[in-house]
Amino acid sequence: MPFFFTPLDVHEFAVNKAAPNKAQLSWNGFDDLARDYHYEIQVSHNGSNFSTVDTVQKNSISNGYKYIYTTGKSENTKYFFRIKQVYSNGYPRFSEVKFVELENSDAPKINIYPNPSNGVVGIKFVNVYTGKFSVQISNTQGQTVFSNEVEANGGLKYITTLQRGMYWLRLIDVTSHLSCVNQLLIK
Repeated sequence: MPFFFTPLDVHEFAVNKAAPNKAQLSWNGFDDLARDYHYEIQVSHNGSNFSTVDTVQKNSISNGYKYIYTTGKSENTKYFFRIKQVYSNGYPRFSEVKFVELENSDAPKINIYPNPSNGVVGIKFVNVYTGKFSVQISNTQGQTVFSNEVEANGGLKYITTLQRGMYWLRLIDVTSHLSCVNQLLIK
């Protein structure tokens, strides 16, 4: 693993959850007006393979930097961040790595109602107003016990009744193929 020097001009680097799907990166810089460099905001889903998502020029007026990162289509919830300081000759220096857990704002979110239930299974769409979804319910052995498509138009949808047991309900957006999984108990 290559060794990189920490940027001398970056200190107090912090990453905080600003919203369910947003991270706020902040750092202070002892900006050197005599040197030509910029900062790159880098993100990773595994903590080792980073990619640059934006560039910030050094600030000659203030020493405080802030950047808001919003999640994309990834299903990972842990996001790793670092600041890369790049000099005009291409020489890079990296900050320490910080991480935060974020939600994917595009994935469908549901509440199963009631849960636990006496047999009736209903879905309440939390962040979806309209759309077509595939519903799959599996038992603890992984066997599909119910499969159907439903139209979301807000509110609560009753979809089936089940026998006593533990189940997994998977909802898949037919258009985007994003999905979510919830556990369901029938008593």
